Amino acid sequence: MRGIEAVSLDMAGTLVHLGFELFRDGAEELPEVWDDVVAWREQPPAGGRGRDLAAFLAARGLPDAEARARAVIRREADSLRPYGDTLATLRELRARGYRLVLVSNVSGPGELFREGLARAGVLPLLEATVFSYDVGVRKPDPAIFRRALDAVGVPPERAVHVGDMPTRDVLGARRAGMRAVHLDRGRSGGPGVEPAGASGPDAPAADHRVAALAGLLELLPPRSRPAP
Repeated sequence: MRGIEAVSLDMAGTLVHLGFELFRDGAEELPEVWDDVVAWREQPPAGGRGRDLAAFLAARGLPDAEARARAVIRREADSLRPYGDTLATLRELRARGYRLVLVSNVSGPGELFREGLARAGVLPLLEATVFSYDVGVRKPDPAIFRRALDAVGVPPERAVHVGDMPTRDVLGARRAGMRAVHLDRGRSGGPGVEPAGASGPDAPAADHRVAALAGLLELLPPRSRPAP
C-alpha cells in the first residue's frame, strides 16, 4: 500500500491477548461481584462509552461501586500479553517511518489499559492511544478513528487501520475514510497477505487480510521520510 503515513491498530485480538478473560475466569477469581458482572454483560452498550461497569454496579446499590469496577477492569488490563509477532512488527513499522496509534473499545478507564500495555512492552512503540471509555465514542463510529489520527496530524486518506473485528474495525475505518486490513489470526497458513474481500456474508470488505501482524510488513514498504 502506497501513500500511507500512519497505521492505526486495534488492541485485544490484534496486538495483545488477555491472560485473564473476565467471562472465562471471573466466576472463580471474582466471586463477590460475579453475578453483577454477568448481569452487566447482558446489557447492550449504551451511548458512546458503551458498557459502564461502575455506573451499573452503583445502580444496583453495591457499595464502593467505583472501586469494585476498577478492580475488575484492572484485573483484565493487567493480563495483557503481546502476541509473538507484535513487538518486532511494531518496531519494524516505526523503523520504516510509520506513525503508530491505537484505537480500542474498552469498558473502563484508558489509564488502566495504558499501564497494562506498558508492562507488555507495547506502549512505548505507540505515539497515541485512544480508548472509547475516555472519549465517549466507540468503534465503528468514525469519530474515534479521526481522533487518533488528529493526534499525529495525519489525514484519513493517508492512514490504514488494522483490526480483528470486521464490523468494528473494517467498517469503522471505511467510514472514517481510511484503508483497512483485517487481521484474522484464526486463519490457517502463514502470515502472508490475501487480496481484498469480505470476511463473512455481511462483513465490509477490507483492502487486505493477513493471518498475523507480521503480514503488514509485506504491505507497508519503508517510507521515503522517517517518522519523527
